[in-house]
Amino acid sequence: MIKTDGVWDSTEERILFSAGSLIDSVVNQANRSSVELDQSMTMIASENRKSFHKLVSLRDYDHKSSGGKRKKMDFDLESYDSLFLDSGVFGVAMDHAKAHGLSHNEALNTPLKKIDDWNRFYAMYVETCLEYKDRLWGYVELDLGGTTQKQATREGLEKLGLHPIPVWHPLTDGLEYGEYLMSTYDRICLGNLVKSDIRTRLTVLRAMARIKQNHRHVWVHALGLGMCELALCFPINSCDAITWMGPLMWPTRHSYSLATQFRDDGRFYSGEENSQYFMAYFLLEAQVRSNEQNWRAYDAAKLAAAH
Repeated sequence: MIKTDGVWDSTEERILFSAGSLIDSVVNQANRSSVELDQSMTMIASENRKSFHKLVSLRDYDHKSSGGKRKKMDFDLESYDSLFLDSGVFGVAMDHAKAHGLSHNEALNTPLKKIDDWNRFYAMYVETCLEYKDRLWGYVELDLGGTTQKQATREGLEKLGLHPIPVWHPLTDGLEYGEYLMSTYDRICLGNLVKSDIRTRLTVLRAMARIKQNHRHVWVHALGLGMCELALCFPINSCDAITWMGPLMWPTRHSYSLATQFRDDGRFYSGEENSQYFMAYFLLEAQVRSNEQNWRAYDAAKLAAAH
């Protein structure tokens, strides 16, 4: 059994990760004209946020971003109970698809040597994971290029001393690959969920549940599933979603909004006063925490009823 890197407790069940970077995806967009990164950090730092679990894409820590990767990662590691690092290849494929007129699925299966800026991104992934692997909850593998390619990439990373969490896409990898991963690794991520309709999600989750019957000890993280009824019905251990940030990032499209100033495209635009913006963020993040607590309470109630 290969142990994936990270500081995590295999006995802790039902973790809901709030996805999305506060610093890059939201705060810098809102405050880029008036508030520096260090000031933003000061405004949002709070001990009570240590109870949250956070998933952030490596792309949000990109060297090209303002403020520097190390400063932002250290801040998030100090701010949250645990930090889960997504590889960012979903976004890399999306950028490649837009640049070359491909579908996202085509880009996800493009040979790595044809992906724009791949060598730089790979080097950044290796450097970051080597430096932070013992502080992160875990980090997702580079699952680009199809089943054979991502397996070869993972084997190369393991030779470098890295043990990322592998990703299984049942619709394209097949059941045998899922069996192999669950019999080989202590944790896996489950894909094919983010863009799928309810029927496809059911197909994916049923395939996972079927194989996990013989590998109950394996931790399964459902990528992009979010807190929904399916999370209550299937044996997943953790999940994440960025949809909770929708009312904050595009507040004019939602019936409730705690922010008052907007750009033409509907995103929040901040002037000198940012208190309403940060209040909105804190309330939405607290909602994620509440959902996690309710998820665990639901499990406890089912267990009590069974006895």
